[in-house]
Formats: sequence, C-alpha cells, structure tokens
Amino acid sequence: MSPNMTYPFLMSLVQDVKRAFPGASVVCAGGAPRDLYHGRPVKDIDIFIQMQTIVGWRKAREDELKGQAEALKSLMHADNLPSADWAISQHLRELREIWKDDSEIYQEYFDGCEALSSLWHSPWNATGDAMDISNEKGYSYGAFTLVDFPCGPRAFPIQLVFIDMDPVENVRDHFDFGLSQIWVAENKVRTLPQFWQDHYRQVITYLPSKEPVLQRRWSSRNRVERLKEKYPDWRFHGLANLTFSQEELAKIEAWESRVKPAKRETNYVTRACLGEGD
Repeated sequence: MSPNMTYPFLMSLVQDVKRAFPGASVVCAGGAPRDLYHGRPVKDIDIFIQMQTIVGWRKAREDELKGQAEALKSLMHADNLPSADWAISQHLRELREIWKDDSEIYQEYFDGCEALSSLWHSPWNATGDAMDISNEKGYSYGAFTLVDFPCGPRAFPIQLVFIDMDPVENVRDHFDFGLSQIWVAENKVRTLPQFWQDHYRQVITYLPSKEPVLQRRWSSRNRVERLKEKYPDWRFHGLANLTFSQEELAKIEAWESRVKPAKRETNYVTRACLGEGD
C-alpha cells in the first residue's frame, strides 16, 4: 500500500470538494476506502457529490417536461394526428437542448471544478450529458456528469461523480457489494453493518440493487472479476443473482453494440497540468 494513501488524505480531499461546492453533500466512496482498509492497492479515488441547487432545478425542468408531454399527447391524439409521438419527442428534445445550454444554473459547477483544478494542479475533463442523467456507459443511475482530474494530489487520479441522490443513500441502496459499503466524510470514516459482516467473515456479498436494471447486474458481474483479483483468498456470496439467461445475454450484446461505438459526447476543459500536487 502506498504511504501516500491514508484516511486523513481522503478526508482532506472531501474537505477540498466541499469548499469548492458550498452546500453540497460530499463523500469519498467506492474502491479507495474499501481497499485502503484492507491493505490493497488503490489506483484512483471516487468522490460523490449531490448539488442541491442543480438537482432542484433539474427536477423542476423534468416536471415541466412531463406536464408539457401530457398536454401535447392529449391535444394531438384527440385530433388523431399520426405524427403525434414524433412531434412530442421532437418538442421535448428541443426543450432539453435549451435547458442544457443554460449556463447560469451550471456556473456553480464550472466554478467549483476550476477551483479544484487550481488547488490540485490538475487539468479536468467532464464526460456525460447533464440532462439525461446518464453516464458514459450508457445507462442511467443518477449521475449527470463525471469529472476527471487525471493528475490529482499525490499522483492519484480523482473522479467526481455528480448524482441526484444523497451520497450516503447511494452507498446504501446502490453499492452492490457488502465490502464496498464504507465511505469517508470530511472528518470521519463511516460504514454500514454489511461491511463488517463481510470483513470479519472474509466474504464479499453481492447485494442486488433496489433497481434491478439488467445493465447494473452485468456491471456487477464484471466487477466481481476485478474483486477476485484484489481479494483472491476471499469467498463470494450471492453470485447466483448474477447469472444470465440467453435472452438477457442477447439484450446485453445489443445494448453494448449501441453504446460502445457511440461514445458519450465529451466536453473537455483543459488547463496546464502544473504538477502532481502535494
């Protein structure tokens, strides 16, 4: 384990992010706090952020979209217009594009990323569509954009994951293995009971998501292979839930063929990389 990777270091990163995004809910979660506790190598750091201002604004826009869609459907289908569905989808797409370009509401987001870029001496780039709540893998889980700092402090790559839900609820409801239910806040390390159950038994338990989307299960199955490499002497529990029928595999193949060739539109904002930080 690198001597540069410590819990106080992760806490300092959370503190940096909270200063850059005042009022946001912020935690460091994922592989870094889990692997640090168990003496495994940490390659990168994920920090999850819920920005109340943007989340509230986007929810209001989505509610407005739904209202307009219902009104348009009622009007158009009443007139038996064969192109009603197309017209509705086109109208909503245009509204989404207008809102996506609303720079005022996202100014706090850009300012925060710029502040961290300066503090951490790292360029940054953002991936994802801010309106469709989808990540670059092509399926929705709440993140509206992913921001990478490839040369963060102490040479660790850092990814900010902006999500709609509270980050602690995200760990509880969507982190798919018990051993991963640990996170770092600005001044403490927190865990859920399943973390300790797995830790003491040296078992990694698969926890099905409350939203059992097929792509989620597929990603969990792929994650198992990476965990087996890091924890070769540990047992795994619950993997029967990660078996797939031929029909499901066909759907996954079709999904990957659509997603992988068409990478998410990426907005790169680059700054000179002045160093690797302290």
